[in-house]
Amino acid sequence: ALDPVQRLLAIGTRLGALRIFGRPGVDCHCHHEAGCEVTHLQFLVNEGALVSACADDMLHMWNLRQKRPAILHALKFNKERVSYIHLPFQSRWLYLGTRKGNIHVVNIETFLLSGYVIMWNRAIEISTKVHPGAVVHISENPTDESKLLIGYERGPVILWDLKSKKADIRYYYEENTFSVAWQQDGKQFLCSHADGSLTTWSVKNSARPTLVTTPHKKEMKDGKKLQHSLCSTINLSSPLPTCISRDPFTIFWGGVGGTAACVSVIRGRSLVVLEMESPIVDFLTLCETPYPADFQDPYAIVVLLERDLVIVDLTENGYPVFENPYPMDLHESPVTCCSYAGDCPDHVIPALYAAGSRARKHHHSTQDWPISGGSWDIGTSLFLAIPEMFLRGFTMQMLCKLKSWKLFEPAGSGRGADQVGDEDPFAVQLVSWSREGRVLCVAGATHVLAYCFRKQEMTSEVPVLEVRFLEEGEPCNESPENESAPPMTPHGLSEGQASEGGPQLRITVVSRVRVDPLRQGLGFQGELVVLLAWAEGEPAPQITCVEVSVTIAIGTCGGLAVVDVQQKAVVMAVTSADLYCPLDACPRQPRSPRRSKPSPGSKVLNSTFDCVSYQLRSRDSPMSQSRSSSVCSIDKESHEAVTAVAFSEGPGAPSMWVGTSSGCVVTLALSSFRSSHQTFELCSICVPFVPIVLILGSIPAPTLQLKGPILRLIFLEPGPTGVLTKPSTHSGTAARFLVACSEKQAQVVTLSTMAIAFKHNVTETSFVLHADIVMVAGSPCLAVFCANGHIMAFSLPSLRPLLDVSFFPAADLGAARTFCFADGGQALYLCSPTEIQRITCSQQMVERLQDLLGELFVPVQPPEAPVRGFFKGLFGVNSTSLDKEEIFGEAACGKPARSLAHHIPGTGGVEGVRCSAGSTAAEVARARMALDERGQRLGETEERSAAMMASAENFAKHAHEVVFHTSNYTFHFIDLFKG
Repeated sequence: ALDPVQRLLAIGTRLGALRIFGRPGVDCHCHHEAGCEVTHLQFLVNEGALVSACADDMLHMWNLRQKRPAILHALKFNKERVSYIHLPFQSRWLYLGTRKGNIHVVNIETFLLSGYVIMWNRAIEISTKVHPGAVVHISENPTDESKLLIGYERGPVILWDLKSKKADIRYYYEENTFSVAWQQDGKQFLCSHADGSLTTWSVKNSARPTLVTTPHKKEMKDGKKLQHSLCSTINLSSPLPTCISRDPFTIFWGGVGGTAACVSVIRGRSLVVLEMESPIVDFLTLCETPYPADFQDPYAIVVLLERDLVIVDLTENGYPVFENPYPMDLHESPVTCCSYAGDCPDHVIPALYAAGSRARKHHHSTQDWPISGGSWDIGTSLFLAIPEMFLRGFTMQMLCKLKSWKLFEPAGSGRGADQVGDEDPFAVQLVSWSREGRVLCVAGATHVLAYCFRKQEMTSEVPVLEVRFLEEGEPCNESPENESAPPMTPHGLSEGQASEGGPQLRITVVSRVRVDPLRQGLGFQGELVVLLAWAEGEPAPQITCVEVSVTIAIGTCGGLAVVDVQQKAVVMAVTSADLYCPLDACPRQPRSPRRSKPSPGSKVLNSTFDCVSYQLRSRDSPMSQSRSSSVCSIDKESHEAVTAVAFSEGPGAPSMWVGTSSGCVVTLALSSFRSSHQTFELCSICVPFVPIVLILGSIPAPTLQLKGPILRLIFLEPGPTGVLTKPSTHSGTAARFLVACSEKQAQVVTLSTMAIAFKHNVTETSFVLHADIVMVAGSPCLAVFCANGHIMAFSLPSLRPLLDVSFFPAADLGAARTFCFADGGQALYLCSPTEIQRITCSQQMVERLQDLLGELFVPVQPPEAPVRGFFKGLFGVNSTSLDKEEIFGEAACGKPARSLAHHIPGTGGVEGVRCSAGSTAAEVARARMALDERGQRLGETEERSAAMMASAENFAKHAHEVVFHTSNYTFHFIDLFKG
């Protein structure tokens, strides 16, 4: 439905949801409690209200004069099923057609039925023995409000006289009727039929149509006969768009044989067919004037598809589409992961917005978005709101306006594609980004893509790096002189190599990278492609975590790799077992034997590991006796998964902390040196004399694709005011605490003494799915989401419980997999295949929410009504003003049957009380009026009482006088008797 004056657009869904669009920023969602399909929508034009009809035969009146729409009235039909609704412009009476063929009238002010009913048996001729079918169209004559045009499903079209309550003219056609549209002058109307034909009828001639056309008819000669191809149903736009300066338009969808979803535009003698990508649900035209009697000059077509919303510009050549500012195509492909950043720096969002606006496609319209209703205070909202950005991953689709699969050859061209499972190898599994460095990492099945933000276009080849994990028994290149880059094929594939006297070891990767130069627009551009290679016959290494800093750390089910993006070099690639020294106390499974073959491609620069560790727990701890469930399918072999990585970049030597699936947190120090054979500086990994921190339980992976829970490692540093906060890039401040969370327990470790400061058992009956540190009211807290649906919050560093709410059971893997926290106590998840739910546990955010929402209704003066000339009024169809209250009112028609429908008053909601006092003011006005009436009645009673008192006093006075005179008369009578 469209409000042409307010410029609002409403869309209903099959699940009973309503979505109301205005200008960018004005996007409102509301739901019907029953959850039934929304079948019809009708705006009260420029009145701030919306009428919706659902499949359960309920009619609802929504109040849009508040930020959160609320239901004011509801009307439940008991014996009729709604098939069509129509509300003329600036009218108080709503026409409602039913499947039985009857038409009822509803007063939109009281939302009660009128006694005026148009029965189907009175609309058709008495001689007609066939039921006309459901009502498919209702509209008034543009120039005469007393004439109502009724279209029935099985063909009849009736012109009904509201005053005389009878049918004036009946129009019959042999094909079923699907839609009807008036001409602007009210002298003709157009009908679309099931055979793909259009019939034009004159109001005064019901014998035959004046014109019958089949726009998409194809004639094929077969000998001497002509055969007509089958055409599908046509649905017209209503009313028919006409204009003065240009040829009249006839716009419809359908009519093309097959399942093609097309919108056809006939202008004069030209026919343009616009093919859509998905099936069409409905469409309408945008015109400047809401008056049906005025010339309708269309400037756009709104087409609602099953998966998208498209608006076509009719003012430009070629009919380009408008660029949609709303995320309508969010779920065009399955969502695989999401990342929610609620504390974006000030420069990130404007830079991304500028890049997106400059990269506009050429086939988009140059005009502004036509749905521009409502108001949204951008300045106030930006100051009150937390800068936010939502990164979402798709299967071979956009990622922050990027198509990551463009860096690869078509799927299936790489070797080993059958070893990564049935899942799409291009599906985005993880998203990680460095906000200050503007580096975005996208992890797929066996690859990691590094994107860097640039403000200009670039055409170049994307470098490729291979990562091969160094197995025990494979010597590393301890001298820089022996360093050599991994051998590459043109597609970034390493060929099989054979050692001297040993069997051939073939290396496999699943993806083939494009070798030709790739043109990339401004914004995030591909900087590096990292491919994971593995021995042929072994399972592919699944990526479990990605962390971005000066380097990129990639954790897998079998090891850890560190890549330098700037130097395009692999710094380290080792298995999880090689992270420990031989004397460590961490319990690990024995490793399977591997082929003892040197690998020149896996380079570990300065990989001399010196490690002295001690165990913080006794050896008879539960961890030493039994391990928790594995987090990947290859745990049955020898690999221990790296599940989390965190960088500490304080003063001194930076460090990297690695969490594994066995519950261990390993500390690695990052140092740098300058090679004598290379001109750039590389980073190396070594293990200093630091302990290994053990916590109870298995440290989980950050995705649900592994069979384990979630781990989060984050540092806390003192802020400018002394309050602990999350460290920023190159802050120069030493981290004070390390927060580690496993599936059962959370611990806070003091980095200066490497002692456990606080610990807390998060859950006993369930396990953690996701954990993160968020800033709420300027203080950090640990937010935890468990498998039983509980959301918990703990203070830091004391780990004191602050919140424990049972939100929802995590039975839906999509919801649990995409759940993520953000600063400000916010979180979001995929609550259904087509909806993203955003929640908050911050009272401050709830209070600000009203300021962040846009206003749907803005008082606007309606356009001036068209002025009819003298000769048009003299020779044309006279426009008559009709008092519908005299026709539909209770005095003229009486009351409707009580069993037909019953009225249900709406609650309006708490939001309606807070945001708009319309209903409250009405109740207060009624109460004041009742008080005034009561006061008037009391005054009248008091006056009557005073009058009665005065009358009583007068009566008493007169009675006293009568008594006095009577007593004197008796006295004299006695004297005379005595005498």
